[in-house]
Amino acid sequence: HWQCILQLQLKSSTPACSLHSLMGDNSMHIPSWNIGAEPGINNILINVNENVSIIPLGREIIVQAHFRERYFRPPLDFALSNSVPDFNSETWKQRPSIMPLKRKVDFILVADLFSALNSSGIPQIQCDENCFTSLLNSSFCLLPPSSTFQSRLLSSLRAGCIPVLLSPSQPLPFQDQLDWRLASFHFPLSMLDFIPEMLVDLDKEDVLEMRRRGRIFLARIDDAQALSKTLVAAL
Repeated sequence: HWQCILQLQLKSSTPACSLHSLMGDNSMHIPSWNIGAEPGINNILINVNENVSIIPLGREIIVQAHFRERYFRPPLDFALSNSVPDFNSETWKQRPSIMPLKRKVDFILVADLFSALNSSGIPQIQCDENCFTSLLNSSFCLLPPSSTFQSRLLSSLRAGCIPVLLSPSQPLPFQDQLDWRLASFHFPLSMLDFIPEMLVDLDKEDVLEMRRRGRIFLARIDDAQALSKTLVAAL
């Protein structure tokens, strides 16, 4: 089911059309259309079903939480979670403090399924239910690639747990507008066992600064109003 819900005027003189998808298939192909010189050009598809991954056909801009391997096309597409609350002017008061520096757990692996590849002794947790307390008690959240990565990234930032991405190619929210190197670390999954020894001796000033920057980035993507404003600005 597709409906044009928003007309945008971009650099081209052709109007842009924002489409919402409410389909619930395990995979999704977009309908074919031709506006302008190329199929899909100046069209924005916002996929509100995080269990579905749209497969592109043309030059449409796709906004969704999860892209199948090799289908994410930077800087055309946006990888975002839409599972965010409405704007609340009191939210900043409810955020946990970035202090203390030392937390109960140094590292935690936040995964969909428990990994047999983890031989380092790093504690693992599944976030299919509420795991905020575990994240809040951890300094670094190790995030392997998965279909739920975007929501786990949000959970980590909300808890002030510095994200450690276990994939060099994992799409990030507004990655062409936000320098995520300021708020997260990136390592290949093959280095999982060695990450603790590489990060354990970070200066305390660097740890606190990364938590602070993560809080700033979170403000751009963690409520519906901020997310929509950032998306329109990025377009």
